[in-house]
Amino acid sequence: VLASLILVLIAPLMLLIALLIALTGGPGPVIESIECAGFQYIPFRLQRFRVTGRDGALTGVGRFLEHFHLRSLPQLINVVRGDMALVGPRPVRREFAHHLSTAMPFYAHRFSVKPGLFGWAQIHLTRQEAADTRREIEYDLYYIKESSLWLDLEILLDSFHRPKSPEPAA
Repeated sequence: VLASLILVLIAPLMLLIALLIALTGGPGPVIESIECAGFQYIPFRLQRFRVTGRDGALTGVGRFLEHFHLRSLPQLINVVRGDMALVGPRPVRREFAHHLSTAMPFYAHRFSVKPGLFGWAQIHLTRQEAADTRREIEYDLYYIKESSLWLDLEILLDSFHRPKSPEPAA
């Protein structure tokens, strides 16, 4: 319900961003989707704004979206659909999910909850630290073990005061 309300409130901003991408980003979709593994490895298409041009380089609008962490706004659609939650571990690309689950002990536990827009790892790790999958999983496992409404509220509040972690693992 909260995601639906937020989506309605920011729809004008999202339409403006989509228009800017369409006008300056060259041909291609305004919103790109990536196949990720969700709750219990159920695949879903993660939505996000396209930030690169035809040549693969970041566009001016793309740099702006990355700097202000607006690229992920379309993921609210995933939350409304039920693919994601507002709070949880970051989504992981489907092609890496099973590999990492067999290569790393306890990694599979992150698929016992829905992936989220905001997470414990994102508010505690820098972008460089979050690139270390082992470090990120420690925070994800803590969140899963200690999950509560209060922890979710803390994560949501802290998310607006701390840097965000990177997009899904590449």
